[in-house]
Amino acid sequence: MSSTAKVLLLLLLTLAVFWDVERLANVVGEGYATQITANPGQLLAVTVYSPKSLEIHVPGVVETRLGTSETAYRYRYDGLRLMQRSGDRYLLMSERWDARASRIIVLRETDAIRMEFSHDIAENGSQVAVHCAELGP
Repeated sequence: MSSTAKVLLLLLLTLAVFWDVERLANVVGEGYATQITANPGQLLAVTVYSPKSLEIHVPGVVETRLGTSETAYRYRYDGLRLMQRSGDRYLLMSERWDARASRIIVLRETDAIRMEFSHDIAENGSQVAVHCAELGP
């Protein structure tokens, strides 16, 4: 077998391996996405506090107005789950995910917004929130 034929065979095998790895990653990613959207409760719960309305109008997300204009945080958002953190951005989804009506919310980490993260733990049939982290002032 000539060296040109060997190089072409090696190139063909390399392309086949990359193609198979891409297909496998696609199947695994779709399975993971299906698992998350079927049960968003497995993700960390996120409560967001903000001095102004963030206008998050997604099914399952509740905006609550807090205190007076004197308080640092006038709005609280419940019903969000942390999908991923990337740099200074948080990708959040609703606890009541519906592929037709829901969307991913992206919030940037700033001093103006406070986020509290918790994980729901079943304890004798009741939900207990365990405080994990807090960002902001």
